[in-house]
Amino acid sequence: MKRTPESGSPQIGFVFALLVALLLRIAFGAVAIRGYEPTAGDPRDYVLLAENIRAGNGYALPWSFASANGASAPLRPTALRPPLYPLFLSAVFTVAGHRMLAVVIAQALLDTLTCALVGMTGAALFGPLPGLVAVWWAALYPPLWVHVARIWSECLFVALTVMLLFTLSRQRPGSFVGVSFRAGVLVGLACLTRPNGIFLGPVALIAARGAADVRGRIVAAMLAVLGAALVLLPWTIRNYRCFGRFIPLSTMDAVVLRGAYNDEVLGDPSMRGAWSLRTVATESAGSSDEIELRDRFARSTRRWLDDHWRKLPRLVVARVARFWSPQWEASEIAFAPRMPWLESCNRLLYLLTIGCALRGVWVARRRWREWYPLLLVLVVFSLNAALTWGGWRLRAPAEPVLVLLATASFRRAPQQAAARRW
Repeated sequence: MKRTPESGSPQIGFVFALLVALLLRIAFGAVAIRGYEPTAGDPRDYVLLAENIRAGNGYALPWSFASANGASAPLRPTALRPPLYPLFLSAVFTVAGHRMLAVVIAQALLDTLTCALVGMTGAALFGPLPGLVAVWWAALYPPLWVHVARIWSECLFVALTVMLLFTLSRQRPGSFVGVSFRAGVLVGLACLTRPNGIFLGPVALIAARGAADVRGRIVAAMLAVLGAALVLLPWTIRNYRCFGRFIPLSTMDAVVLRGAYNDEVLGDPSMRGAWSLRTVATESAGSSDEIELRDRFARSTRRWLDDHWRKLPRLVVARVARFWSPQWEASEIAFAPRMPWLESCNRLLYLLTIGCALRGVWVARRRWREWYPLLLVLVVFSLNAALTWGGWRLRAPAEPVLVLLATASFRRAPQQAAARRW
């Protein structure tokens, strides 16, 4: 198709938005990482795993779950953390050395790709103008750039979620076979980044909607499952060889459940709906290995649920409320005290995005069959929060969906939108 000034202008704006997104993320990350050292929790494990991979020590961690001095303990094979983000970190360290700024730049590039995919998904679903608004909104929206300054798997996980949505948005009649398989592969990669990637499974299965009959839908669903299974198979086989157990995702499952189901999160109003590190750290004392600890936490969780099942509805409500709250957990953001404006800015833009997303749902309601995968993402991760814990980090894969729904507000009326895509 011949390029016109009208079609070229959005493309220039799109590219400029990506440049702004990249520079904003690098500048913010360079300031935010000052004095930051990943010495505990998830960041510590990710760095140790990346360094052990880089040094040829295999996928291993020093076994000392509750001790800050665990780095001196003997290395043991682990399945506590899925492998994709540590592999990403290891690649960064191999190329640029153990430098936090290198991690920031790599994550900024990944995040900029996410912005591009958000824009292209918005254009595919709602038209060129919403697509252009979407890429600018994603570029400037704090929940989509704050993660670049921490060693968290959110940047990679959000990118894979948006890749899945983009894949589904490009589906055409008769293309469900390839789309279903690619969607399954992306779900498998998401699971190898964060175990709750499994909640994207229902989103991938709806790729079958492009099939003309029941048989086609069954084939499409099977292809999605096959794609995910092929990605997870090497990791699952490795775990069986190491532990003699079927562990397709992570041994973190029982840890997460024990931190979510305990007396502290039920009895302490400030903790209700959150996750108790204190309970997990206390009960892990004296554990001999990762599998023993997993079994211990699983037994404790079952006993607690048997004794407190009547109070679960109250916990579920608190978790979902915390999941959708505009508040950040300041304890998870070391740079928050140096940037007092950041949380206020986030709160304002988050509430604005929620309001525009609700309007976007109304504006695009007649074409809901084209974009309902977006709503499904919000539903499955709300369910994830209801079953485990609520919090702004858990909402990370829902944030680009809110941006996409918000930009649907800018969709032109059918008589104004001459069918033209980027």
